[in-house]
Amino acid sequence: MKTAEQLARIEANKDAVATNPVLNNPRLAELTSWDAPWAGLRVVVVGLGVSGDAAADVLAQKGAHVVAIDAKDTAEKRERIRLYDQAYGHVSGLFGQEHMSSLPLVDGQEPDVVVVSPGIRPDSDIMLDAYERGVQVWSEVELAWRLNTRAGRRSTQWLCLTGTNGKTTTVGMVDSILKAAGRHSAQVGNVGLPIVYAVADDEEYEFFAVELSSFQLHWTYSLSPLASVVLNVADDHVDWHGSFEAYKAAKARIYENTQVACIFNEDHADTRRMVEEADVVEGARAVSISSTEIPRVSMLGLAEDILVDRAFLKDRYHQALELGVLTDLAQAPGQVPAQHTVENALAAAALTRAAGIAPEHVREGLRTYSQGRIVTSWWPQLAECSG
Repeated sequence: MKTAEQLARIEANKDAVATNPVLNNPRLAELTSWDAPWAGLRVVVVGLGVSGDAAADVLAQKGAHVVAIDAKDTAEKRERIRLYDQAYGHVSGLFGQEHMSSLPLVDGQEPDVVVVSPGIRPDSDIMLDAYERGVQVWSEVELAWRLNTRAGRRSTQWLCLTGTNGKTTTVGMVDSILKAAGRHSAQVGNVGLPIVYAVADDEEYEFFAVELSSFQLHWTYSLSPLASVVLNVADDHVDWHGSFEAYKAAKARIYENTQVACIFNEDHADTRRMVEEADVVEGARAVSISSTEIPRVSMLGLAEDILVDRAFLKDRYHQALELGVLTDLAQAPGQVPAQHTVENALAAAALTRAAGIAPEHVREGLRTYSQGRIVTSWWPQLAECSG
């Protein structure tokens, strides 16, 4: 239970708690590629879960000076920080709950930025300290996006999705479709590799299928996905965000700066409003999906038992493309797929069609995923990112 003093601090910083504002920091403004001057950047990494550990590792590789903090003091965490310091230098750790109330100095100076794990609440003491001291806070997603562009290789395109339910299924469908089309892709974010490790990989991925939680999105602001979707929104994680409106605002961040298509669920009015209010790249389109309506122009939906695209074709006013049939989504012969499965499939189809994937590969990927030939259960699940 929070003390009166803590509640007063939260009230004094309520706008920052709700929005994680972007601060005017010239040192951070230039950090927009792998080749930017990361060396010497003073960073505090708060939380050494899967994503925080990856952020500390990659930042150290880039020459940043890193102080990592975690409430739990374990031999494993200490050893990993020791190894990072041995390999790259300028890495140290602070372990135990007593270090979670305020930001440490880095090299005797104020940190340039905090990279926070998604389990850390925006109204926690250490985050309030960051706001009060004017230190910018990033998610691992924000860090990964800033590292995504690299000289001598093409930038990986991000197909991003969030929602209260169905995220992991849909991101698996997206990855299955991309692989059916012969595209080099990876599932990252809330499932699969930490995004910053995928970006740092020597492999040159064409696409990332990115699952994002509201916790990750809260600390993210420069992401510019090729296409994005909010699958659905239900009253969830209000305690972490402070209100349902703040939760929805975090989800809506996924649409900001979208390049090609903002995809929303016709049957969830909140997702339409998010798209209407988003500040997107000029030329980005609003595309809807529905499992209950015959598709209109700029929509993917069902015509009887056929999955239909009337959004991503030249003559969408007079024609439609078949993307598959309901039996393609069945996990057993004679099974009728549930409505949420159909919605997930339509969202995955819309994301990949926005990326130029052909209808036959959409169908093949959905069928392959549904028949269970794409197995993802061995990847580490970031439990703290379930929002």
